[in-house]
Amino acid sequence: MRILQCLEISGLFSLETESPAEVAQLSHLQLTMKEFLRQAPYSDISFEVESQLIPAHKWWLTKRSKYFTNMFSSGMLEAQASKIPITDMTANSFKGKYSLLRFNCHFQTAFLEFLEFLYSDHVELNDALALELLQQADKYSVAELKTLCENYLTKNITPENYVVVGQMSELVDAADLRQTVINFIAQNIEKLKEKKDFEKISDSLLRDSIVKFITK
Repeated sequence: MRILQCLEISGLFSLETESPAEVAQLSHLQLTMKEFLRQAPYSDISFEVESQLIPAHKWWLTKRSKYFTNMFSSGMLEAQASKIPITDMTANSFKGKYSLLRFNCHFQTAFLEFLEFLYSDHVELNDALALELLQQADKYSVAELKTLCENYLTKNITPENYVVVGQMSELVDAADLRQTVINFIAQNIEKLKEKKDFEKISDSLLRDSIVKFITK
């Protein structure tokens, strides 16, 4: 759910009466919401990420993510806790599976960017951050962010990142992104197969890429 829809539900903003002046204020509103994320005295939940506590607000999180709605409305321990530990999903998901998959993006930084998106609907992506946030958007059921990351990566596949993008596309079941990687491999297979990263491609991606190469 977009930020303006959340504010409309709460009675703080009206989409129907939105004026040009209100639209012009949206960027300021986004900055304000990012600052609101950091207002510890008004928070009722904190995320512990690599020993750092990041304050947040349950009500807002439930408006932005079905994952958090389910968490805070269920009998889970997190629903009663004031502090929730967050672990590095990349390290846990890929331990012993994809030795290549490191994004050069500090996990604590990535999770803060994820929360800031929930509060502001805004993020400045790069390759590393898009990969981290794609996994977090998938885990926490934030469809808009997942789409943003998929679109960014689709437009920015290179010989340096195609393997890790392909791995992530399979992990989060991003079919369109996976197909883009397959097309990229098929179109560039003669050059790519000479590089050592080529052997890191998953069996399924390699198979589908070869089929695409043969039938193109």
